[in-house]
Amino acid sequence: MKSLRIILVCLLMAVFAGPSMSLGGDNASVEAELLRLRATYENEIRKINDDETAALTAAQEKQITAMKSLQKQMQEAGKLDSFIAIGKEVEKFAANRKVSSESLSADVPEFLLLQNGYLKSLDKLSLERAGRIMKLVQSYDKSLNAVQESLTKKNDIQGALSVKKEREALKNRAEVTSSNFLLADSSAKPAEGRQAEKPAQKGAERPAVGAGDASAKPDVAVKKKYTGSAEKR
Repeated sequence: MKSLRIILVCLLMAVFAGPSMSLGGDNASVEAELLRLRATYENEIRKINDDETAALTAAQEKQITAMKSLQKQMQEAGKLDSFIAIGKEVEKFAANRKVSSESLSADVPEFLLLQNGYLKSLDKLSLERAGRIMKLVQSYDKSLNAVQESLTKKNDIQGALSVKKEREALKNRAEVTSSNFLLADSSAKPAEGRQAEKPAQKGAERPAVGAGDASAKPDVAVKKKYTGSAEKR
């Protein structure tokens, strides 16, 4: 009889100890899964950044080639001042790989168009990066949500709260907030552009270089676009 009581006591201890041991194992499992998902996300972010850096370098080399080609055209056309002006810009761009608002001179219309085209290519790279990041964020959040729901169904509320915290932190990551802002700003620009065209059509003093070409814009508009470019970031 005594041995039977001992067996019953042991069984009761095993029953009560079981959930506690399982909870510890579940917590470790949740943390391991979060680490795995987070590592996958960060590796993909690095890949996106590396791809953009490579694309930016290619765009810069292409710009230098185009600037030198335009300089050659000015030389062959006998336009000494334009030849010298473009040569200086080639040297500055080759040194710092940046396009400043001072470089966008209307004195050489062809050069202005070339620089505006380059700035547009930077905007495109930035938007492509932002789009890839937000797509990755959606995938990451979807995976986290699946884990959160699974843990909630298993009544592992502590684990589910840990996953929820990770999801909330994701929204505040620098690459996520900047990508959201850039995409939202890009969506608003077309309407602004259409409004800006009306007064421009009335201004007789506007340089002829911009006529009929959407890429030629006033310096103010160019500065606004440049703030979100890949090069400045």
